[in-house]
Amino acid sequence: MTAMVVRTRHGQRIHASETCYSLHCRCRPEAAAVERQRAYGYLRAHLLICTSEVNRTKDSLTRFAKDSNLVLAAIFVEEHPRRPDAFERLLQAVLRDEVRVVLLPSFLHLAVLGSPRNVKGYFEAATGARIITMP
Repeated sequence: MTAMVVRTRHGQRIHASETCYSLHCRCRPEAAAVERQRAYGYLRAHLLICTSEVNRTKDSLTRFAKDSNLVLAAIFVEEHPRRPDAFERLLQAVLRDEVRVVLLPSFLHLAVLGSPRNVKGYFEAATGARIITMP
């Protein structure tokens, strides 16, 4: 399921929905409403069984964000099991956009990068963002 592109601004794609569901999109999210804090999501696709499970997990992250009074502005999906390209884009986006919350389905999605506790600590210290997992 891909979000519809409604316009471009300075060459950046802006989507009609608050969450971009494209696995390959490098868009910048549209500014969210002031009432709710923006968050980014991160998951590793190869830990899930199939594309439909990836999409269900994205939907779950979106619902969890909404229930937590957050706007899930983008979901970064790691597609290659050995190259953390999406994690690198997530880190850069969190710093650039000053996002303070990153949502994960579970800490298992950080395990490929090293000890989840260490990766979480390093990420939070470097960005000032909190990493939160779904219950």
